[in-house]
Amino acid sequence: MLLDYAAKTGCTKFIYASSMSVYGNSEKQPVHENMTLHPTSFYAVGKLASEHYLRIYSKFGINTTALRLFNVYGPGQNLRNLRQGMVSIYLAQAMKNKKVVVKGSGDRFRDLVYIDDVVDAFYKTLSIQKIGYNCYNIGSGEKYSVSNIINKINNLFNNSLEIEFVESTPGDMFGIYSDSSLAERELTWKANVRFEEGIERMFDWACQN
Repeated sequence: MLLDYAAKTGCTKFIYASSMSVYGNSEKQPVHENMTLHPTSFYAVGKLASEHYLRIYSKFGINTTALRLFNVYGPGQNLRNLRQGMVSIYLAQAMKNKKVVVKGSGDRFRDLVYIDDVVDAFYKTLSIQKIGYNCYNIGSGEKYSVSNIINKINNLFNNSLEIEFVESTPGDMFGIYSDSSLAERELTWKANVRFEEGIERMFDWACQN
């Protein structure tokens, strides 16, 4: 385990990429770090378990931080993996088949955060002086509906895509978006790239690669 290795080698800071999935299907929106957590998938349970490990190892002199990432997208994302990343899944389908299959309602929503903003969050976490265990939401704080995401991608293809809606995936959350004010206060971090700009950058990268 990396935390065990960190403790044995005298590491004093450990930053972990956690996930918004630890909140589960929260009725209260936006979600914030002090809410009760209800993970609904094995993936989310694993992320939460790792956060608990961070809490334990913080008692051994390691300043640990969990960054709860919301829906990250942008250049470099694996477009071959059609099981991870809503934006990348839709964009990959559009580029390969000129057709997008949407599982579930178009009214579902996500908090989309651009990769450059996420990297900036990790960088700024390096400079915080708080000891012990800390966690922060890393999201844009804005709701983007599935229909809105699809429309933006379709616009990049001159509205030529075929869009098909099918049954939802069991266990898929309806919607979630973040209150990232804690990260703004303590990390001086805030998402700067809006989806309208970020998806164009991602599209240009995908076309070149």
